[in-house]
Amino acid sequence: MTDKTPYQTINCSLYDQLLLWSTKQTVCDVILKESSENESKVLRGVITDVFTKDKVEYMTLDINAIIRLDHIKEINNMLFAGECKL
Repeated sequence: MTDKTPYQTINCSLYDQLLLWSTKQTVCDVILKESSENESKVLRGVITDVFTKDKVEYMTLDINAIIRLDHIKEINNMLFAGECKL
């Protein structure tokens, strides 16, 4: 949780989907954005928590991973694009 780049809020419906997967204890395939467009990091696990710390949103997986939500490219074939407009 040391990334100092400005946080980009995720689309609100995607946030709701994270909460649904967490509640249902769905195994998720999480593809993270990487610095190289040809490389992707893939994690597999159950979402155990979705939380905010210092105005940045995160989720945890049962594999002991903490992921900043704006670093997610895709989960379970659902693209994570667009910001939440309030």
